[in-house]
Amino acid sequence: MGEINIRNFRPSDLERVAEIMALAFEGKFQSLAPMPREEMPRFLTETGAVYSSPFPGYVVAEVGGEVVGVLALKWAGQKRPPGEYPIRRAASKYGWRKVLKLFLGLWLLEYKPKPGECYIEHIAVMPGFQGMGIGTRLLEFGEEFARNNKFERPHST
Repeated sequence: MGEINIRNFRPSDLERVAEIMALAFEGKFQSLAPMPREEMPRFLTETGAVYSSPFPGYVVAEVGGEVVGVLALKWAGQKRPPGEYPIRRAASKYGWRKVLKLFLGLWLLEYKPKPGECYIEHIAVMPGFQGMGIGTRLLEFGEEFARNNKFERPHST
């Protein structure tokens, strides 16, 4: 394995990040919106469930130039681009039940960080790259980010 490089998310990473998220959280997403495994990444991008724009604290891990992991941090007062949720278009393709169930499930699981708290919203590593220290490097990035930005402590649930 090559060097692990942590860098800011780019819009060109979207499809790969959606693939990583779909595989890493397969059980959660399949329970909310059952569908063939290969359709889930497109569903996540088409519904806007995976962030498509960069923001502070949204990073990817690369090995040999290939995106293999993702981390999104969240804190009170964080500046993020407005989300795009093309619900009507996604519902016409996948059905209202799946789309609404996905968003209800994600909304119920959402955590609102307290002031001074940095929260790990999600962290995922491509299954074939797990156990190689990539998740550890992403966590180290999160801890360093929290320290450098004077958060009290990193927090995950």
